[in-house]
Amino acid sequence: MEDNLINVLSINERCFLLKQSGKEKYDIKNLQAWKERKSVLKQDDLDYLIKYKYESLDNFGLGITPIENFPDKEVAIQYIKDQSWYIFFESILDSYNDSEEKLLEVDASYPFRYFLQYARLFLLDLNSELNICTKEFIINLLETLTQELIHLTSKTLVLDLHTFKKNEPLKGNDSSKRFIYYLKKRFNSKKDIIAFYTCYPELMRITVVRMRYFLDNTKQMLIRVTEDLPSIQNCFNIQSSELNSISESQGDSHSRGKTVSTLTFSDGKKIVYKPKINSENKLRDFFEFLNKELEADIYIVKKVTRNTYFYEEYIDNIEINNIEEVKKYYERYGKLIGIAFLFNVTDLHYENIIAHGEYPVIIDNETFFQQNIPIEFGNSATVDAKYKYLDSIMVTGLVPYLAMKDKSDSKDEGVNLSALNFKEQSVPFKILKIKNTFTDEMRFEYQTHIMDTAKNTPIMNNEKISFISYEKYIVTGMKSILMKAKDSKKKILAYINNNLQNLIVRNVIRPTQRYADMLEFSYHPNCFSNAIEREKVLHNMWAYPYKNKKVVHYEFSDLIDGDIPIFYNNISKTSLIASDGCLVEDFYQESALNRCLNKINDLCDEDISIQTVWLEIALNIYNPYKYINDLKNQNSNKYIYTGLELNGKIIQACQKIEKKIFKRAIFNKKTNTVNWIDIKLDQDWNVGILNNNMYDGLPGIFIFYVALKYITKNHKYDYVIECIKIQFIQYHLKIYCQLFLEKEV
Repeated sequence: MEDNLINVLSINERCFLLKQSGKEKYDIKNLQAWKERKSVLKQDDLDYLIKYKYESLDNFGLGITPIENFPDKEVAIQYIKDQSWYIFFESILDSYNDSEEKLLEVDASYPFRYFLQYARLFLLDLNSELNICTKEFIINLLETLTQELIHLTSKTLVLDLHTFKKNEPLKGNDSSKRFIYYLKKRFNSKKDIIAFYTCYPELMRITVVRMRYFLDNTKQMLIRVTEDLPSIQNCFNIQSSELNSISESQGDSHSRGKTVSTLTFSDGKKIVYKPKINSENKLRDFFEFLNKELEADIYIVKKVTRNTYFYEEYIDNIEINNIEEVKKYYERYGKLIGIAFLFNVTDLHYENIIAHGEYPVIIDNETFFQQNIPIEFGNSATVDAKYKYLDSIMVTGLVPYLAMKDKSDSKDEGVNLSALNFKEQSVPFKILKIKNTFTDEMRFEYQTHIMDTAKNTPIMNNEKISFISYEKYIVTGMKSILMKAKDSKKKILAYINNNLQNLIVRNVIRPTQRYADMLEFSYHPNCFSNAIEREKVLHNMWAYPYKNKKVVHYEFSDLIDGDIPIFYNNISKTSLIASDGCLVEDFYQESALNRCLNKINDLCDEDISIQTVWLEIALNIYNPYKYINDLKNQNSNKYIYTGLELNGKIIQACQKIEKKIFKRAIFNKKTNTVNWIDIKLDQDWNVGILNNNMYDGLPGIFIFYVALKYITKNHKYDYVIECIKIQFIQYHLKIYCQLFLEKEV
């Protein structure tokens, strides 16, 4: 049974131990079988992965050797037992005081009682030194740990339960009692717990790692709060010196288990503790500058800042008093859209904005000055158009948009994650969820999932006041910011150059949900039974088409220990900073600072007009007949022509239209392709890049240019015609490759 512990070894560890034992050659058939298993990796991806993570194919081939082929299992087991995580695991088990067993109520936490008792004694000892926590606070902390351990173990526990049932009938009058019987039998003693975790050794390792992170981070947080207490009390007007409760549900786990926590003191006052790289002072000063120069009306959140962490005031969803305040709220919201556009802010989704009275408050400032992530899209005008679209208000998170459409059956349905969403939504695909919780019929199955609302919508008289009917105030707010920014370019550029050099910001290089999904896949019992199976799941991260795939190594390192990967960027530089501080050099072509400066410097009336129309479309208030109505109000008699004069006027009108079309064209000189971003009508009006549809795509423009050339005999239109033809070919080639070659080009 103990031999199964070897399955906790990673590919690199197995390679190391096998080489030490004198084994140099790997089993070619085993390697081939590994490659033939289902994966999203292409051969180039796998070659890159093997080279940069495992150094060579020989190392990789050795590393995936099954444990039954290990020549010296005792050496491998001793190697594992010498690892710090295993030593910690043994110390947790050895320190357990079973005299408390009589007081324990057997419930879902029973399998983790050794861990929970160790954590409780650790926290009590810590608090005896610091005297900062109430009993309720420590109970809260233990509940947080319990929830994480249950989450880690749940899929494995379900499988183990049903395997156990096959071998031994469960006793009890009902399903819940039979589940309790299983827990008592399976986790009765230290020996039983070791046996369980030996069946799932990777679960053992990650459980211990997460336990260590929890204890280290909790200790660090409590010491910091104790040392900073006078500043905290002074800034936030807190009378108490005791923490009474904690909520850690506000953010993901990053950088060795660190997470955002809401701390409540005994007097009821709340603060938010954020263990993050601190750029808050620079951003606060920047917001004050924007409030003064652009009348941005940004709510300045009170903070106590330190180098690597900070505390901020707790922002709650408090009520608005009257309709005038509702109007002010949505005008300020529009101003935030303008700010987000100017300074390349993303990820301001419904959980990152709180409606605090008449102010929409950003509760996470870390995604200012973002970059377009360098992805291998190929090289064409269509790709250039995509990047231009990504440089608009549409990607701020503040404007209505549908996410996760690719997961729906129709590929058209999604969920509106914008901070303007005000209602519950049904996710357009089923999610794997537990059913019959804590019974002997407990299982996972795909179920419908409803997304709860957040605190992003203003409230008046206990009712949510959505943006519908207040759209014009949002548009007015955005336009006012952009117009003022256009007129204040010199001041803005000077401020950024003088005050924001070397600002550190977070970079969201892949959607957080993608990371979370990958973690959940890797928590499958098969992955916890054998660590290299978990590695194989996470290898799929290398399929993502980054131009610089070195970054995936750091994503993998974070995920393998249960963290959501996090990256930072010095906005004056082009490198990416991983969670461990390592640099991915030259990840970007230009710095975020230069990108922002160029954007502001180039801001013009046309940009403002385009963003305004796009906002109107997103808010569903776009009027496609606006200019037609303007013409109706003019004297139509002056437009009456006949014969040749009519033909001439039509040609002149077509030439004027062509100039407008040409001005908005996006050319790629390297590939001689062209495309446009335009307003299209599907079920509703939307903004998109032209495709190969006749009525709202490239073919219509192609026919227009061919006809204009035919009538005018002017060869100046040849280049545009040729560029459209080449773009046609690229579209058709892409479709062909997807349908028949099962890949994109």
